[in-house]
Amino acid sequence: MPTVEQLTDTITKLEKLFRKNGLWRRPEVRPPVVPIRGSWDETTQEAAKLINRVFHVRCLPACARMFGGVNESAVFAFIHDNKSEREKLDYIKRQVNQLISDVGMLPNMDTSGIFKIEE
Repeated sequence: MPTVEQLTDTITKLEKLFRKNGLWRRPEVRPPVVPIRGSWDETTQEAAKLINRVFHVRCLPACARMFGGVNESAVFAFIHDNKSEREKLDYIKRQVNQLISDVGMLPNMDTSGIFKIEE
């Protein structure tokens, strides 16, 4: 199971890569947001913040033009389909790994220093 720290580090590296290449702009498509519920435990709240960051990167103009925006069904998948903490973190891991693959296809984006999460 991936840890919140691993996921946070990887997402931060992706965000820095976009900033370094001048592609960090206001999203053209409004990213969907997972509402953070007060009744969730701390790890689940952190996971919701992480998936919101992933959705934001996916909606940046460079990604949205090439791959399209994020569907609202992704929010429902996080909240309803993945019940346990482990399932939620695995869902984020899959989303982050897919984002790394997609960003690697963008022109002038070198993702060689960003590794997929294997655990």
